[in-house]
Amino acid sequence: MQTMIDAQLWARRTGRPVGPAGYTRSRSDYQASDLDFEREGWGLPEVADPDDIPPMRVQATAALVSLYEAALEWPADYLCPEHIGSARMLGLFTVCKAIGLPVARELKARGVARHHAYRLRDRGLSLTAQGLERDGVPVPQPERL
Repeated sequence: MQTMIDAQLWARRTGRPVGPAGYTRSRSDYQASDLDFEREGWGLPEVADPDDIPPMRVQATAALVSLYEAALEWPADYLCPEHIGSARMLGLFTVCKAIGLPVARELKARGVARHHAYRLRDRGLSLTAQGLERDGVPVPQPERL
């Protein structure tokens, strides 16, 4: 399950909004000058502190990206269409773990009993593991990004 959680984190970090670039996010290239600041009464322009620079992230290797892309497809490959409930619960659990949402609140919002959700998730993990073993798919433990 950790590989699937890491794949969700990777997809969230590297994914972009879909659709035409001009329609999804509009952005202005306007840079206010010192005269604009003075005229509008905004005070002095602030400058970022060099210590506040976010840490550099190491990009994922090609092998790791391939593993993450495959892991995102595992529920569809091994659970759908026969075990759609297990696929949905497994997806919900991995997303909640990846972004830090409490699973109980998400289950309550969907009207799913906790014991039933855990049973579906466990069945999904079991069937996915059996399918990976049957197909001879090696699943290395990836380095965390």
